[in-house]
Amino acid sequence: MNKSPVTLKKLEIFDIIASARNAEICRNISEMRKILHPLIEENDCLASFDDFELPIKAELLRLYGFYLTFEGRARSKRDFHLLAKDAVTKAITFFEKENLVDKVAESKITLAFCYWNNSEIEEAEALFELLETDFENKLDPVYLQLQINRIMLFWCSDRFTEGIQIMDKIAEIIKLCNDFKLQIMYEIESANLFHHHKKIHKAEFHYTNAIKLCRKFNQGYFLAVVYNNYSLVLSELGRFAEAHEYAAYAKQGFKRINHTGWIPHVIDSQAQIFLGEERFSDALDMVESALEYFSASDDHFGHIGALWTKCRILLKMQKITEAFNFYADLQIIARQHVGRKFSERYSELLSKEIYPLQGNYYEREVPEFKKFLVTRALHAAAGKKTEAARLLGFAKHQNLSEILKKQFPGLYEDLGYAERNPRSDKTLKQTRNSSRSGKKAPREKTNRAVVSKLELGGRMLSFSWNMDKDFVPFYFDANAMRSFNINEAAVVLVTPSDDIYPGNPVVALDGEGFVFGKVRYDSFASIFFLECDGEMIFLTQDNVIGTPVGYQSMAKAKAEIIEFIKI
Repeated sequence: MNKSPVTLKKLEIFDIIASARNAEICRNISEMRKILHPLIEENDCLASFDDFELPIKAELLRLYGFYLTFEGRARSKRDFHLLAKDAVTKAITFFEKENLVDKVAESKITLAFCYWNNSEIEEAEALFELLETDFENKLDPVYLQLQINRIMLFWCSDRFTEGIQIMDKIAEIIKLCNDFKLQIMYEIESANLFHHHKKIHKAEFHYTNAIKLCRKFNQGYFLAVVYNNYSLVLSELGRFAEAHEYAAYAKQGFKRINHTGWIPHVIDSQAQIFLGEERFSDALDMVESALEYFSASDDHFGHIGALWTKCRILLKMQKITEAFNFYADLQIIARQHVGRKFSERYSELLSKEIYPLQGNYYEREVPEFKKFLVTRALHAAAGKKTEAARLLGFAKHQNLSEILKKQFPGLYEDLGYAERNPRSDKTLKQTRNSSRSGKKAPREKTNRAVVSKLELGGRMLSFSWNMDKDFVPFYFDANAMRSFNINEAAVVLVTPSDDIYPGNPVVALDGEGFVFGKVRYDSFASIFFLECDGEMIFLTQDNVIGTPVGYQSMAKAKAEIIEFIKI
């Protein structure tokens, strides 16, 4: 039953709109339904909101349009996208009558999102391009939302350079933004871009950032989306057990918030994980389950993606004819519902999958397989050539360096790894400059051989501060302790932590040993690392042991009670 302005005070309707806007950005569609439902007679019909003043009516129509398009996608309901576009188009007309320029721009972003959800990619992109010129204030949250949506469009159409340019353009602005939801969306779309660009470790970095933000602010929808996407990154890194775990988390998350339309996307992800494990029968069963969902819905993106997964599985099983039949179905759906550009993208992907079927099989298969092995080893070693060489069975890491240089030039950089001279590092710049003059520049020493775990032999410990955290004792030699302006070897207490930020001193695991140093960040490559003996040690949450918090010299550590000093 409609509530009219007679029964609703102005403050009440403003509260309703504010709550709906918050639910909109959180993608909390069930909450939006609950908020808007009292204002409409038929939940599945286009509401008019005729009893309200024009600006309020327009905003309610925009919000209702957003609800409809997302509900249509989340629950695979037919005709909702068309109703959504009608509602938002009316909202734009009303806002234009009131000369509310910012609201017109925001409504056009919503309309572009309606096109996107209905797989009308070119229309959505055209709207975003038109909107780009409408904003003078680059700190406007609506402008940031526009740019984040453009990143999404660019990675979907494989225009990675343009997407990265937008990422870089708004990176600093996002940090200043008070809206944590926009920060989450930025991390998610940045991760998606790097994932599709095959910069796997950069993708992992942004996905883990997104997970932290989602958990911190209790964002169930975004968290489930990230879990699903992150499961595929883990699969590509060969961490299959973790990949299955995160896919299961994603499925549970979507069920919890009743976003059943996302379930087949997760099932498709699980099929791809099985494919990575070469469990082809399990992968085929899983993707068939996803296709059953998609064939009964209007989710053309999901349907095409699952068909492509099935094609890849069948090709791996050497069922070539069957794979081509499903590929034909994929092309029909893509051309009818998504557009020529999108269908051509799958033509390129297919050509990469079937090159062994061509006449020069052996000549192409051997180098491509070697490239695959090198790529997999580098990912597993987080870019460390010494470790990758060990995984490949090479006696010397120089052998791998030669292969990269002569057979696959540019592969190391294309995979998202940087060579040992981060552009922003002043110490390395000094080294290069001094080499020209014949002088040796000073450099911060971090020696991997002088940091090791230590047993305290049951001694009692005393602290000069309130020590309420777990810790691991380490031995640091004098070189390592110079980082704290101390010139003697010491026992150092390290508090377990996975916090990684520039300037923070950390102990990290490197192979079977430990390294210590201050975290550095390469903004170009988007990586955290330590520089030890001229080698970059990449940092992730998996290899960071923790942060030093207290110390005592080795001479005084021989006492029955070791009195630790806070660092």
